[in-house]
Amino acid sequence: MHVSSRLLVEALAIREALQQAISFKLTHIWVRSDSQVLVREIDRNRNLLELHGVLSDVV
Repeated sequence: MHVSSRLLVEALAIREALQQAISFKLTHIWVRSDSQVLVREIDRNRNLLELHGVLSDVV
């Protein structure tokens, strides 16, 4: 799959981790990332234009 940026790759990985946690019925998960921009945007519940679709699934 072609992905436009490293930030999008990281967002997709987080989304996949959260989807897996849901499928295993986990109620707590600790997600770690070295992408400060991505973590900040998720934490603020804001969406960068580039990540809009992925982050709307995450938040």
